[in-house]
Amino acid sequence: MTSFVPTVKGNKDARFELIASIHKVANVIKWKELLPNGEDSEDLVKQLAISCPLQKIRTTAPPPNPDIDRKINLICKEAQVLYEAEMHSIRRNLSKQSYKAIRELKEPRGSGHIRISVSDKGGDFVVITQQLDKQIALRGLANRNMYELATVSEFNSFCKEIKIIWETVKKRSSVNDELAKRLSINHPVCRVIYFLLKTHKIDAANINTNDLSAFKVRPIVSAVGGPAEGTSWFLS
Repeated sequence: MTSFVPTVKGNKDARFELIASIHKVANVIKWKELLPNGEDSEDLVKQLAISCPLQKIRTTAPPPNPDIDRKINLICKEAQVLYEAEMHSIRRNLSKQSYKAIRELKEPRGSGHIRISVSDKGGDFVVITQQLDKQIALRGLANRNMYELATVSEFNSFCKEIKIIWETVKKRSSVNDELAKRLSINHPVCRVIYFLLKTHKIDAANINTNDLSAFKVRPIVSAVGGPAEGTSWFLS
């Protein structure tokens, strides 16, 4: 099996995002350089604030660090040189068979007829019809030992419980106000579940079957923006 990624032309937006990402990493490094080597609770909270992936209320630039700034400037210059060289050319990294496969999948995917994803293990590409994908998902959700229906009021009640728990955790862990605000999800969204096919458990004879019992899946729950996102990150 061969993995591949279609190449695209470099553009100014992509270059800007790359340079911005480099400077974000540089800012994190600068802040870490300013941290003391102690292991008290205040130092640990500062380290958490730096590594927290959730959006900051406001961004404060760290003071200049000549050594780090020099290295970052060199990296940015090299990145810009590479982008200038690649902006006007595309290198083909796909075989003719791969190009043909992409062209054949482009139209049905755009029309919503098929779904393209990856498998649970092995990195296989999975191409199935939207109808079959929905049937597999509904079959997985039919397991009442694991899933159950919830109303909007129940979800809101759960969000309130999480907020109360977070207030307790915050007081006991001496989290400062800025980090506490970043970890508090004021407008949570419902978690999203999707299923990855276990292609390594599909017999070769059933590779093209529509029999739902032939498919084994792994449920994946995305809790990004959920009521417990900040709390779970902090406790982990």
